[in-house]
Amino acid sequence: MWIIAKYKINELAFLKNKFKEILGNEPEYFIPEIKYNKIIKKKFKTFKKSILEGYLICFHSKFNNKEIINNLKYTRGLKCILEGFKNSQDEISNFIERCKNYEDKEGFINQDFFSDENFNKGKFVSGPFTSLIFEVLSKQSDKIEILIGKYKTTISKKSNFLYRPI
Repeated sequence: MWIIAKYKINELAFLKNKFKEILGNEPEYFIPEIKYNKIIKKKFKTFKKSILEGYLICFHSKFNNKEIINNLKYTRGLKCILEGFKNSQDEISNFIERCKNYEDKEGFINQDFFSDENFNKGKFVSGPFTSLIFEVLSKQSDKIEILIGKYKTTISKKSNFLYRPI
């Protein structure tokens, strides 16, 4: 059974060890990440970041046991386990499958995961335009034409710049 847990970011390693100790063996974790570039001191630096920001998806057969879940709730590093996970197993599995469909060779989520054909505004997550908001002027199969402030430009959908709809 899958659970979704909110955790303290600086205590993830400790939390994983405690889960293994309580459950008897290592559960399966799913924490989808993106890789992005940022300019720091005129150089591109590569970073990785979880798209769930402080949440992890975890599978173990013992999650069916209510006592195990109650014991896990008080583990150091765990903020909470989201309620309703038992009724949401199909949705969780579908989300994981969708993420895996958009992973690159290194296991990072690519831009296509965030692409939504029905968005008119977006925000850059990486690249030289990081944190800038843009307006979509036109969409084509391999590129989008955007307006950033008063500047018009075209971005290839295969570029390494990540953006998300807003």
